[in-house]
Amino acid sequence: RCPDSLEVNSHPAVSPTDPSAVLPLNSPSPLETDALQIEEVQPPASGTRKAKVLYDYDAGDSSELSLRADE
Repeated sequence: RCPDSLEVNSHPAVSPTDPSAVLPLNSPSPLETDALQIEEVQPPASGTRKAKVLYDYDAGDSSELSLRADE
């Protein structure tokens, strides 16, 4: 084989529009088959909890808490 020769691939690349190369969008992934059922989900624990805040954080929206360091 000559070092300056060009190697040609005799197998064409798979076309992105080839249906065999595209996964169906509605096929379940392995993670979806093991999804939790609503009956298996535990409600949040009640009571109080303490945490040490290391730095200030301003809430982005109403679903987040604003925190101040050392409070």
